[in-house]
Order: sequence, then structure tokens, then C-alpha cells
Amino acid sequence: DCGPGPSVLIVGASVALGWGVDDLADTWWAQLCRITGGRYLNLAVPATRVADHLEVLRGVSGRPDDVVLAVVGSNDLVLGLAPGVQGQVDRRRDAFLLDAAVLRGRATLILQPAPQGYDAEVRRAYAEMAREVDLDLSALPVDYVDRIHFGRAGQASLARAIAEVM
Repeated sequence: DCGPGPSVLIVGASVALGWGVDDLADTWWAQLCRITGGRYLNLAVPATRVADHLEVLRGVSGRPDDVVLAVVGSNDLVLGLAPGVQGQVDRRRDAFLLDAAVLRGRATLILQPAPQGYDAEVRRAYAEMAREVDLDLSALPVDYVDRIHFGRAGQASLARAIAEVM
């Protein structure tokens, strides 16, 4: 609770939770709460995809949230990716696009910074996914601590970028 402001519900996976920093106060969403005020509820679950976020939202339907933020992207393409499986990335991208279309209107879709170190096929699919979201942060410069998660500076960048559209 950050005082007067919107009621915000967050869905997503580990990036939506703010993995990459040690202190809850440094997570992007805690910083965003301080910027915008309001009451924040983060229902993100690690290692999930857009279809899973839809299920979370169905489970909390009827909540009076002013804003629903869905931080999406990397897991839909790279979670459990088995290099060399023909057509796998395209199938995952297509599933993301279908699920994102259902999620649109229920949430503001935010494409998280693009995963680092993956091949051109994954980067191309991520670029296609970027065209279907409300806020494309795929090129946002962040301080990666691994291939997907980022540290304090990246969390602050994400918070500022989202605050601008809220």
C-alpha cells in the first residue's frame, strides 16, 4: 500500500515478481507503487506463460482493480526450449499471440526486456511478439544478472517506463 492511487494487480512470472534483486523495495513493482501510489497486489508465479496468466485472472475475476499489468515474454519462448526441435519457436510464438489476444482488454500487456544470448530465431519471434503488446519494453536497456532477470538499475528502468504509460 503506497497511499492514495490506483488499485493495481500484477500477473506474470519471475520478471513480474522482480527476481534479480535481493530487496523487495528494489523490485520494479515496489518502485512503481512508490511512483504512482495506490494498492498493489502481485500474483505473479515463476516459470509461467501467458496462458497461465489468463488462468490467474479467471481465478480473481470480479476484483475491482483499476489497472491490471501482465508482464510477459521470455517464458513463452525460452522456458524449456530444446534447441534443434524443428518449428518449436514458431509454435510457441503462435501460442503466445493467440493467448495475448485473449488477454488483451483484461490487462495491459507489457513485453519484458528481451532474453539475452539466444539465437536469431528466438530474437525474430520476440520481435513479432512485440507487435502484439500494449507496451514493448523488449529493447529497454537493463543490467542482466542472468539471461532473463535484471538487477536494481533495470528494475528502476522498468518501473519508470511503466509509470509513464500509467
